[in-house]
Amino acid sequence: MDDGVAAIISTLSGLRALDGQHYSRWFELGKSRKDALRREITVEPMSIKARLTQNREGGRVFEELGYTFAAWNGATEDDEALSFSCNFSTTSQWVTNRVVFGLPPAWEQDLGRARQALDLVVGVWRPERANVWNNDRVDLVVADL
Repeated sequence: MDDGVAAIISTLSGLRALDGQHYSRWFELGKSRKDALRREITVEPMSIKARLTQNREGGRVFEELGYTFAAWNGATEDDEALSFSCNFSTTSQWVTNRVVFGLPPAWEQDLGRARQALDLVVGVWRPERANVWNNDRVDLVVADL
């Protein structure tokens, strides 16, 4: 779990370094923008650990499904909104480790920024495959692994 927490911190910190104006604050997802803005996430280990979730049914934790984390940048405008979620430490053949960004629409027009975010993810998470898709699941940028 600690490796995943460190990777989350590196990812959120790296996004802040790419664009501190838009990606310096992170919030839990909520039922509404107002709800989410009440739950800011500090980018430090205890705060991240406290927000990790595991799949449960009744009292049973499904260890093989690993941990999940999600955050949103709190943007006041939808075209500046960035979401980040990840699932890590999975051992199930049915569930994969993954990192997903909900990118601002402008990033599709500025693939340089999308490339920077992708390079950040590759450097931190060391995936087997990494790419940026649009809403139609068309590859816009593919990582050199």
